[in-house]
Amino acid sequence: MAKEKLERSSRVARLAAYIIDIIILLPIILILRIFRIPLLGFFVAPGYNWIATSLYGQTLGKKLFGLKVVSNNNSKITWGQAFLREVIGKFASGIVIGLGFVWILFDEKRQGWHDKIAETQVFQITPLTGIKKVVAYVLAFIFPGLFLLLIFIAIIVAAINPSAQIQKAEKAKLLQQQQQFQIQQYNQIYPQQIPSR
Repeated sequence: MAKEKLERSSRVARLAAYIIDIIILLPIILILRIFRIPLLGFFVAPGYNWIATSLYGQTLGKKLFGLKVVSNNNSKITWGQAFLREVIGKFASGIVIGLGFVWILFDEKRQGWHDKIAETQVFQITPLTGIKKVVAYVLAFIFPGLFLLLIFIAIIVAAINPSAQIQKAEKAKLLQQQQQFQIQQYNQIYPQQIPSR
């Protein structure tokens, strides 16, 4: 670790690395859901993050963007610290509407609650330049924007509830047909007499 230049992590690179890790884990979690073992999916991300961070100090997403997790004293992270950071700390960071992750934006050392709990920091060990920088910014700004757009569309669709609207229209049509049938039956039983003059 002594030979690597320790520079505070780029906030954009951290977000992009997180998105890459989600992209990597999503197919595994979906496969578990398809085979009707979704509960195991809850352990995939924390397990992946814990093992990768313990062994290498970085997940594949962090490796791609040149990030590394180290102890506050700049030494290699221990298995216990990695567990505190990736399992307990990230749960704590996410439980309060993600405030522990947002904390990274405002903290002087760019630490989230999970970093503070485990006494770790994330450093940029290789500069974020060139195509990696472009990819990081695209991931950090386009993906969350698309995600928010999808949430907005889902809320609108849920509010409109097209299936309920269709059912309502079908019921109205069926009711109209029943009323017309009843009128026809009534007219057959009680034919209207034309008054004579």
